[in-house]
Formats: sequence, C-alpha cells, structure tokens
Amino acid sequence: MRELENVLPQALVQAREGAITADLIRFHAPQDTVSSPSPAEDEDTLLTLEEVEARHIQKVLWHTGGHKGNTCQILGISRPALDRKTKKYGLQV
Repeated sequence: MRELENVLPQALVQAREGAITADLIRFHAPQDTVSSPSPAEDEDTLLTLEEVEARHIQKVLWHTGGHKGNTCQILGISRPALDRKTKKYGLQV
C-alpha cells in the first residue's frame, strides 16, 4: 500500500488529460532483484541532462495547464528560475 501511495502522485504528474493509465504505474522490484533498465525500457537512455530537464519541465507545464505557480511548486524551483529555463529551452507555456 505504501508503494502505491508513492507511485500514484508520480503517475499523476505524467498523466495526460488527467487520466492515469496502466503504463504510468510502475512498481519497483525489491532491492535485491533490481536490474538496470534495457534501452527498450528506458526511452531517455541517450538524452543529455538538459534534454531530460527540458522534457520534464514541458511535461509539468502541460500537466498544470501552463500555471507557472503550480509548475514551480511541483518542480521545486522559483518563478524566476522557471522563466529562465523556459526561455533557455524555448518551451511553450
């Protein structure tokens, strides 16, 4: 139950149109059986940190409907930091 409580908020951030689908709910294997993801499982394997950051910010902006205050709260950054990053990456708000 505790793991479900941790997984659902993460799935909600990634959900499109407010719907959580089965592919968004990922449970972690017990620690003794954890293995590295294969390239097929991890689409972001070859992205730079900046690409990952830009995609994540865009995803959170989309999820919040472009509400910068909520986006900042989810990302844990200030409004000026969000403005700098959206400008740097050319993201749509």
